[in-house]
Amino acid sequence: MEINIQNLKDQTLRSIEEGKKKALQGEKQARIEELARNAEEVAKAQEIIANIPAKCELAASKGMNYTQVMRETSYDNFNAKFVDGKWVATITNGPGLLVIDACQKAGLSVETRYTWDDGGLNSWVVVIVSW
Repeated sequence: MEINIQNLKDQTLRSIEEGKKKALQGEKQARIEELARNAEEVAKAQEIIANIPAKCELAASKGMNYTQVMRETSYDNFNAKFVDGKWVATITNGPGLLVIDACQKAGLSVETRYTWDDGGLNSWVVVIVSW
């Protein structure tokens, strides 16, 4: 019996990455469920979500194909890192996580963008809905 070592390596590495993705998805889902039990976070998220249709309508009426639906300024609720020459931002906590989850469940195209002021002293993450 001949064993294809490269095939074994490739399949194993793909399986490990898939397992890591599943673990992260499980952690995210657990965090969403925990946040959903926090009345203050839910209230903030509901307010943001309620304004999404109007923000989209206004942006579309101006000929735009996206709108910012929220801005997260608390460093406890996001992380950002420089990967392959660009900033990658992730909402990790707070109402933004609930907003993103609701948008995704509604089938909306949602993304996060990392931004900062001119001096670079303050930074934040914005949540964008596009169409």
